[in-house]
Amino acid sequence: MLPQEEVQAIVRAARTERRMMIGSPLLPEESCPPSADWLVACYGARDSSGNFDWLSSYLPYADANGTVLEAFDDILPSCPVPVLAGVCAADPFRAHDQLLESIRNKGFKGVCNLPSVALMDGSLRTIVEEQGLGFEREAHLMTVARSKGLYTLALVFSPQEADAMLAAGADALLLHPGLAFDESPTLPIDAYLGKITSLSNRLSPDYPLFACSMDPRHLEGLAYSLLNISGFYAIRSFCNSFHKSPSGDL
Repeated sequence: MLPQEEVQAIVRAARTERRMMIGSPLLPEESCPPSADWLVACYGARDSSGNFDWLSSYLPYADANGTVLEAFDDILPSCPVPVLAGVCAADPFRAHDQLLESIRNKGFKGVCNLPSVALMDGSLRTIVEEQGLGFEREAHLMTVARSKGLYTLALVFSPQEADAMLAAGADALLLHPGLAFDESPTLPIDAYLGKITSLSNRLSPDYPLFACSMDPRHLEGLAYSLLNISGFYAIRSFCNSFHKSPSGDL
């Protein structure tokens, strides 16, 4: 485990040299963190250490999109940084056009496909895809969102998903290493770094590519790939210690 001072030093250096942007989830009843550059307002929960619980965001405890539409009215007007809406594209009760119109009217600056079916794998993922509720709907969400002038941050887990989102015209990619990566302290990050490098090599130098970082122990390895990424996301438990980035809006 990296000492917190080292974590702070790594990210401070990155933000000073490359103007790295720090993004964070924003859950209902939370306030805007003072050191985040952008936020994704979403349905979900946090674990005992304060980190975002990715899996809980997709479990059917409640109406995820309804929560996003209703729970952030008080904070949106006063939040000093861009707030994107985490949208469940598989929602069978809301057409994308109407849902995104509501998102825009609420004052959100953009959208992210969170929760995402990409969190699933195996037979469950196969069934979801066969039912027409799969990743293709998330790519379609991005296309419609862009037509409405919303910024589109695409959460992806694989090169194939990245290609689908690029074809849909997503403004930026957010690369997730997979749920197992976050759960195992012994899992090396080499594969994740390889994905970051591979994706960045296929993108233009100015295309925004963000990396998910869920735990301090991963940041040291990710720091070696800073030349390939534009910033980090989902490090809310320590982002209050980081300096504010001088970079522009998303």
